[in-house]
Amino acid sequence: MLQRIILFGFLVTAIIACEQEKTTIDSSNSSSQLLLSASGINTFKNSDNTIITQATESLENKVQEILSEPVIIPQPVDAGGGYSHEKHKRNYAELYQVAISYNLMASDEKLTYIKEMFDGYANMYPTLGMHPKDKENHPGGKLYWQGLNEAVTLFYMIQAYDMTREFMTEEERAKVESDLLRPMAKFLSVDSYDVFNKIHNHGTWSVAAVGMTGMVLGDDDMIDRSIYGSNKDSKTGFIAQLDHLFSSDGFYSEGPYYHRYAILPFIAFAEAIENNRPDVKIFEHRDGILRKAVTTLLQLTDEQGRFYPINDAIKSKTWESDEVVFATNIAYKQYNDASLLPVIKMMNKISLTDAGAIAANAITDTTEDFYQRPSMFVADGVEGKSVDYH
Repeated sequence: MLQRIILFGFLVTAIIACEQEKTTIDSSNSSSQLLLSASGINTFKNSDNTIITQATESLENKVQEILSEPVIIPQPVDAGGGYSHEKHKRNYAELYQVAISYNLMASDEKLTYIKEMFDGYANMYPTLGMHPKDKENHPGGKLYWQGLNEAVTLFYMIQAYDMTREFMTEEERAKVESDLLRPMAKFLSVDSYDVFNKIHNHGTWSVAAVGMTGMVLGDDDMIDRSIYGSNKDSKTGFIAQLDHLFSSDGFYSEGPYYHRYAILPFIAFAEAIENNRPDVKIFEHRDGILRKAVTTLLQLTDEQGRFYPINDAIKSKTWESDEVVFATNIAYKQYNDASLLPVIKMMNKISLTDAGAIAANAITDTTEDFYQRPSMFVADGVEGKSVDYH
């Protein structure tokens, strides 16, 4: 009888150990290729930096709220603002957050959520035709009434997949890639050829999403088309967008408010290119145009961080928006530009990326808490022949 009890106790201990193993991951071997690597994961997990601690605690609180609700993937039927439209937007944002959280503090519940979300979209996407609603003057999507939202969705989904695919089975990965990620990339880059090759922020979101997907899936053709355009001649694609959407001083063609929105795919895709195609030397391109783009964006704000009201600017949007947080973090990492640190300190928040961790650790007690806005001359137009005074 005693031997049976001992054996039972051993089995229970072994089962518990196996369950614990499921939720313990070795982040030092992370295969992530885009914005959050093994190094960044370990910094977030082990740092006592106040800004980093606040960022990770805030993320975990959000994720617990996310996990308290069931995964729901509605049939796309509504125009912008409608239930299905907003739910799909919420889904990709929450999937991205849970994926980061899983790498920082793993649990079976988080991984189940991630797999269920990816599986649900992989089941749905191949069945979709064009969205039933049309948006005037904007090409449509499948999940949404405009293709721009489709690109933003893939932009976040591929990052979530990059951070979690190693925790999926081979069969699960094959399904997600063949039924969701590749079809989305094909829709954006082949079926929506004109948008993909457009010199416009819609095109930027598309090339960023498709290019990062190519990096994660090991598809060089997908990467090359995103960087150099569908014909791979640099007349369209990311390089052309950098050349034609910013003036020589980094002024964005649609004005500061849209600059805020577009800077995220520009800076994030550039970081991914640097990590996967360093030979492109993307942060050196056009005399460091991305550094100028970030600096000029910040300079075109008032002392409350509000963007100058050009081209439909919304007062509620300031430089504390997520897009600018990403931009300042990555620009600091790539250019070691200490002038950006006061902005990051004033925001008191970072992106959960390698760049965010580096920026947070660069802030010290001596870092100023006021961003200098000197008088400056900002040229507009591709060749800098138009002028904006600041």
